[in-house]
Amino acid sequence: MASKKFHVNYSLLLAVVLVAAALLISTSLQGSYQADSSKKEEIYPDGDGHDSETSSSGKEDHEEAAGGHEEASTPDVEFVLSTILTEKGFAFEGKDGQRNPVLKVKVGDVVKITLIKEDMDGIEHDLAIVGIDAHISGHVKERGESAYLIFKAEKPGEYKYICTIPGHREAGMEGLLIIEE
Repeated sequence: MASKKFHVNYSLLLAVVLVAAALLISTSLQGSYQADSSKKEEIYPDGDGHDSETSSSGKEDHEEAAGGHEEASTPDVEFVLSTILTEKGFAFEGKDGQRNPVLKVKVGDVVKITLIKEDMDGIEHDLAIVGIDAHISGHVKERGESAYLIFKAEKPGEYKYICTIPGHREAGMEGLLIIEE
């Protein structure tokens, strides 16, 4: 009986296993972070009993200021960030195509940042500014969905804006907000 030799390309096999594992992990993480749009949900409670308001579209609108809630007003500065896939994971993209652009504002500015979902459907994203307590309530999940946050820039400094979904910041979803005097 003749034996057959099999040539195994271990690199290809390893790549297939890694891709399968990544898909499995991504799918399990997404399932545990799905928001129920039928309920009001405060993802980052600030301890003052404030709940997010749900708009007629079913999305939650949340206007947050550093140190307090900003009344609805016309923003002094507006930024639009899209979610994109990169060779290393994810990123925020500015309207000029720059990845994780530096956002500069002045103390006293009312700032609006809109997040638009542009990468793969089914992968959730959000946006928060570390150290300012400004965040989007809920997540954007399907391509074309958008959400925004509004806050008043009160304290000068450098702050990170991030996606708070586990692993997304580490995968590249982090940028810099500079509040200048």
